Amino acid sequence: TLQGVLDACKVRAGAYKTPWATTVPETILNKCPTGAVTAGDTIYLMSGNQGKVTLNGFLNEDYITVKAYPGQTPTISHLWVTGSSYWRFEGIQFSPSFSPPLVVYPNGIIEIENHSNLGPNNHIMIFNSEIYSVTDSNQWKTLEDWWVNASRAIVTRSQHTIIENNRIKNTS
Repeated sequence: TLQGVLDACKVRAGAYKTPWATTVPETILNKCPTGAVTAGDTIYLMSGNQGKVTLNGFLNEDYITVKAYPGQTPTISHLWVTGSSYWRFEGIQFSPSFSPPLVVYPNGIIEIENHSNLGPNNHIMIFNSEIYSVTDSNQWKTLEDWWVNASRAIVTRSQHTIIENNRIKNTS
């Protein structure tokens, strides 16, 4: 899984020394200095559920693209990005319905957050993807059903975030 690649230190990047402070200059540490994936590379995902992905402290100088391999449909149930830079996600289905039981994410199925302890983000992109709580919301008959079951799609508190050409449905 993508999280397995991140956890196994396969991606070479920088990371803010934590706790992150607002003083300048910030201390940037080498994270996974022997990682095979570097800025400018593409990580292709095959069909299947990647589960929850936490991208915490992966600072790059150029984009690392995470995208569906041609003809494949990878899924991610929740994406949390913090203290990271230059990441592009493309052609992925994002939904908590892929990891039952259904979890409602009030801060977003995709959450791109500047964090007081982990540091800020910048240059995060989400392209040509699908984001939804469930594929079929016909079971939700009342406003209360929507409040209880629908996650927010995307919440971003980050500089230079681009969200373009995505299909978003059945979210709050």
